[in-house]
Amino acid sequence: PPRSTLFPYTTLFRSGQTASTQAQASWAGDGWSTGDAFIEQSFIPCADKPEGTASPVSTADECYDGPVLTLSMDGTSTSLVCNAAETSCQAAADNGDVIKHVTSSGNGTGTYNTDYWTVTERDGTVYEFGRNELPGWSSGKPTTNSVDSVPVYSAHSGDPCYSSSGFTSSVCTMGYRWHLDYVKDVHSNAMAYYYTQSTNYYGEDNGAHNVSYIRDSYLSHIDYGFTDGGAYGTVPDRVAYTTGDRCVSGTCDPLNSANAPNWPDVPFDLICASGATCTSSQYAPSFFSTVRLTGINAEQYSTASSSYVTADSYALTETLPATGDGTSPTLWLSKIVRTGSDTSAGGSSSVPLPPVSFTPIDLQNRVDTVTDGLPPLYRFRIATITTETGSVISPVYGQPAACTAPVTTTPSSNISSCYPVYWTPAGYTQPFLDWFNNYVVNSVTQTDPTGGAPAVVTAYKYKGGAAWHYDDNEVVQPKYRTYGQFRGYGDVQTLTGDGVNDKQTLAETTYYRGMSDDNNSTAVTLTDSAGGTHDDANQLAGLPLETTSDLGNGGPVDHSAIMSYWVSAAVATRTRSGLADLTANWVAPAETYARQALTDGGSTTWRETETDTSYDAATADADFGLPTRAYTHTVPVHATYDQC
Repeated sequence: PPRSTLFPYTTLFRSGQTASTQAQASWAGDGWSTGDAFIEQSFIPCADKPEGTASPVSTADECYDGPVLTLSMDGTSTSLVCNAAETSCQAAADNGDVIKHVTSSGNGTGTYNTDYWTVTERDGTVYEFGRNELPGWSSGKPTTNSVDSVPVYSAHSGDPCYSSSGFTSSVCTMGYRWHLDYVKDVHSNAMAYYYTQSTNYYGEDNGAHNVSYIRDSYLSHIDYGFTDGGAYGTVPDRVAYTTGDRCVSGTCDPLNSANAPNWPDVPFDLICASGATCTSSQYAPSFFSTVRLTGINAEQYSTASSSYVTADSYALTETLPATGDGTSPTLWLSKIVRTGSDTSAGGSSSVPLPPVSFTPIDLQNRVDTVTDGLPPLYRFRIATITTETGSVISPVYGQPAACTAPVTTTPSSNISSCYPVYWTPAGYTQPFLDWFNNYVVNSVTQTDPTGGAPAVVTAYKYKGGAAWHYDDNEVVQPKYRTYGQFRGYGDVQTLTGDGVNDKQTLAETTYYRGMSDDNNSTAVTLTDSAGGTHDDANQLAGLPLETTSDLGNGGPVDHSAIMSYWVSAAVATRTRSGLADLTANWVAPAETYARQALTDGGSTTWRETETDTSYDAATADADFGLPTRAYTHTVPVHATYDQC
């Protein structure tokens, strides 16, 4: 299926979020996303220190802060490390993609250099971001509206739009997000993505000018089933997205001061009209949505009706439940209904399935101190999912090491289930250091109220404490950086079965978390069960170190594996003010040691094997990062069983 048609959900980013108008839920509801792929450039307020040095004028406008770029695709994000001319980049988590920056394309976006990006995978598939005018475009044909832009000041000589005439002349419209809008493979199969953009205005240069910018954009439709160059022909297949207001009760339209209370997670006070005198709170661009996703329709072009006909559809229902702590509600996805509408096989009408429904549970994000007058900042997580067949899935959340206020833990040595964040509550003029809760899933239970099948229970245990890495986000002012970057738990046990109706199985995984040289030069060394040691390098964060499966909970080990990795030399490097250099590296398994218990001889012995893999390590080679040889052998080596 085309990218962006699935519904991933995560509870992780609900933790640490503040009021809904400061951390607005996506258009599909809190915790949900629709898989948007993009390249994004980050800027900082000119009142901060762009590129580490104060701007000549302090304003709330966006200022250029260097090539701080992020690629988000397939549910993962990675920083980009570009060459000096910014014509090509490497992903920090390098995988062989060739990333090119195309400038002066004249693609009609209105940005200062009409740029877009291409990402070419090693299989030859090309992804284009911000092309806007697709191959075959001519005047009068639709553009993809795939480049979101904003006025950006250049505070220092050498920056993209710097002018020797002074700060007020050193401004231009720059892209801040280039959405994926065209894909083609080596067989010339192609897809096109189209977007709807929403405009707002703000008081540029401390209110001197009323200027427009793109505050939000979202998918309109995806065309597929055509060949490269055919985007403007009759496209056979389409996925269309429908939207509604982020208002679910009362009078919604128009969005004005009288109706704004019915749009509780929209910051109405940040909306400035064209030509209006913006207030001081509107002297900076702000980014928010006023729509919610109401439907996704899979359509096919009908030659009989000369129009697109729906074959399959999903209808979304959202609510705005009260938080209970006085803060504004945020959008919650309460149910999805799938309807089949293809009658070509003989059906006479559309057939809807029973809904998939979601009930919420509210958990407080702040480690609430009742004496500070600030709310606990409740945000909702999924409490139960009821499927089309009536099965009920129920997660249970917890904190392995809960915090109580006031938190006195030193941030750099914190291993608890809370973490420090600088944030600015309503009415405050400066951020202050506060502590927020982090939640994990303790268990997931699936029951069958309809058929009465036994419950399926999966439980998780988190051992050894959480890892909190120093914030390496360079657009955060150094004085506001702290140890709030979650790196997970180093040892996680997974138990399947309820231990009553069926015995529990036990699997255990230990992880690298990238904690070496964490804002210092202290190495962190991990030790596996065989006594081997491994550097917990930053590039390895999230990768498994060791996996173990036991013969039941409390039983002996059945099999296990230990993994170590090759981290390449830096393919590209960019220096950063106040932080370690940003590098692009290739990471791949170098050695896997596995053992299997053998019990057929009356006592336990072990079959041990090892696989050693080497790679092309020459960063300039076309085959850089690909395996050059793999050698699998027994431990100790027995030539009969060698494989190379």
